[in-house]
Amino acid sequence: MVSPAIVVVTGPKESGKSTFCRELARAGVEAGLDVAGIVTTKEGPPARVTAGPAAPWGGPAAGRLVVTNLRTGRQSLLGAWTGTRWAMEEAGLAAGREALAAAVPCDLLIIDEIGRLELDHGRGWPEAFKLLAQGGFGQAVVTVREGYDGALLQALVQAQALTQAAPPSVAPQPQVVRVPRSPAAWQGLLQAVLARGAAPSEVVGL
Repeated sequence: MVSPAIVVVTGPKESGKSTFCRELARAGVEAGLDVAGIVTTKEGPPARVTAGPAAPWGGPAAGRLVVTNLRTGRQSLLGAWTGTRWAMEEAGLAAGREALAAAVPCDLLIIDEIGRLELDHGRGWPEAFKLLAQGGFGQAVVTVREGYDGALLQALVQAQALTQAAPPSVAPQPQVVRVPRSPAAWQGLLQAVLARGAAPSEVVGL
């Protein structure tokens, strides 16, 4: 498999998108890559890939969304389940925006996840589209909820048209894949992403 500059990983709820991103981040750090971006989890603070400050709300708890800055290890409370919906925390959204603003240049960029908040409401992390369009990374992985991959690709095309960071011939090109379900497919995609991230000559944009 020859990995493209951007891999869009899609799948339904609880299908393993964030788990794949956490494993990819760990593997990238172990391989000596500069890993940046964000990962969101619903099970409380995930294992850090780098040293960072302690979570301020006291540890894992079900019914909470946590966003992790993959470069610093900093974790922030992103939202809490009210029983009927997710109540988002502005401080957590700001922490994610801060992480993305400082993410490039890097070897491996991970954005987990883009969804209705960004694509339907223009909230959350809409600056992720410009970041992906500009490049400045060896490889990017972005997760999106099932059924929203078409809207994400359209947003990326629009962002690429608005940025002058890279001409169309070298602009990052996305490929959509479903979240790997078998161990072999999981490892195959992980290794392909790491190989592209490890090739500085492939960095585009900026």
